[in-house]
Amino acid sequence: MKYAALKLSPFKDHFSCRLVMVLFPVFLFNVSAYATPIELLFKDSASVNDTIITFGDIASVRSRDSGIAEKIRQTAAGVSAPAGFSRFVSSEDAVIFRLKPLFGNAQISIHGSRRISVFTNYTKVSVSDYRENIIGYIKSNLSWPQQCFSVTILNPEYSLNVLNQPFDVSPRGLSDCYAKGNTQIELITRQGNRTYRIPVRFKINVTIPVIVACRQIKRGKIVEIEDCEFRKMDITGFGPTPLSSIEDIKNMQTLRTIEPGTVIHDRLLKQKPLIEKGDRVTICSEHASVRVYVSAVARESGNTGEKIWVQNENSNRLIRVTVLDKGKVAISEGGDAT
Repeated sequence: MKYAALKLSPFKDHFSCRLVMVLFPVFLFNVSAYATPIELLFKDSASVNDTIITFGDIASVRSRDSGIAEKIRQTAAGVSAPAGFSRFVSSEDAVIFRLKPLFGNAQISIHGSRRISVFTNYTKVSVSDYRENIIGYIKSNLSWPQQCFSVTILNPEYSLNVLNQPFDVSPRGLSDCYAKGNTQIELITRQGNRTYRIPVRFKINVTIPVIVACRQIKRGKIVEIEDCEFRKMDITGFGPTPLSSIEDIKNMQTLRTIEPGTVIHDRLLKQKPLIEKGDRVTICSEHASVRVYVSAVARESGNTGEKIWVQNENSNRLIRVTVLDKGKVAISEGGDAT
């Protein structure tokens, strides 16, 4: 057994030596990587075209190890100022808080400026530069006849600074297809993962033929074609929605007396009731498979879905009913009142 042990020991020693020879260069490489002297020569000022400031932007990096030098150049030293503005970067703070945590054992020496002014390059996005896009967007989203309105941009000189890099611009925000007067949308500018919103103020002038009363129309009267005429008018500053089609006044009843020359709009009229006070109606009542029809007289006016009071012609009892159609009603829940 002793002889066997003595024969094996040279093999063990040889294996151990080979293991040391393999691991030793790796150990030396790691130690040398962090022990390599690194010199940073900081500039007095610099400019960037990104949201991040790297050490390569603000300093000259020297090291015998080119790989480590390049990693340091790519390391972030801070966040840049908004496009078109400057900020100061402390070289000592940048090294302590940005480099040391990543290269803790490195021998870093600092030279040059201790306070670097870093300017962020920019390009301007102006409302006037995209006038045609804006006008085209507005016109395509309005329902006014094309020949009846015009658009004037009120803030063409408004601009915003963005990074001097490619970007996309698109107008957005017009939700009212019958907008008029002073209105605002946004010029959305997208650059990478950043989005800028530029306000665009404009005025829409609208001149269209509208329906105007040509004679007095009493309150509660059904509007007839003979009561009105068409006139082309500027309705830019007109608050309510003016009516501009004969179809708009069919079966419409006035809510108040309308004087001659008044522009007819949606707030002056209401739909003529399907059932008017004094009309004879039929009450429909259904229980299981049995249907009962009873004649009554309407004591109120109403349209489809509305609840009104009617009087049973046989019993003279008042009943609460729901209007189904012209001359046809159904008993509402708890409708038998008296």
